[in-house]
Amino acid sequence: MASPDTTLNWEAISSKLQKEKKAALIQLVQELTAVSPEVQRYLQTRYVKGTTAVQIAPYRQAIQEQFVISDWNNTISWNFAGVHKAIDDYAQSSQGDEVGVAELLVMALETAAKFADNFSLQDNDFDQDITDLAHRCSAHLQSHDHLLPTYKPRIKKIQKIVNDLGYYAADESLDDLTSPYR
Repeated sequence: MASPDTTLNWEAISSKLQKEKKAALIQLVQELTAVSPEVQRYLQTRYVKGTTAVQIAPYRQAIQEQFVISDWNNTISWNFAGVHKAIDDYAQSSQGDEVGVAELLVMALETAAKFADNFSLQDNDFDQDITDLAHRCSAHLQSHDHLLPTYKPRIKKIQKIVNDLGYYAADESLDDLTSPYR
């Protein structure tokens, strides 16, 4: 878990929280959920157990929201930092659910590849960002190789899209996952 913000007097807060009654702590958590959708997602994932599909649904949506098509000014934009944050938030709130993280990584790659393909997007920054995401996905699946058979067909489809777009580094970073020797 990431350490608390160093500008926060965590020691004083921790001391106060330890003295609080259970009802006051529950009230505090309820108030915190009103602060942001991220806090709501985090608490829901951590404390309300469900299937992986249910648990990752709000994170899938958060990832999809990072790829924007603006009708009013006819522009597109993307935010890979937001994609990585959603995946990191899920990993932390789920306490390391490797299946959910794998699904989010592959789904994020699919979303990014389809987004680029829809616009025949040729952009160096996008190329670097999708390559970084592909490296992360590859590393995760290699460290949890029992998951690879589930994702291999989807990875091959992603490779075809990114290769056709000329994002060769992203394609190559996924090669180890789709090699016939794997």
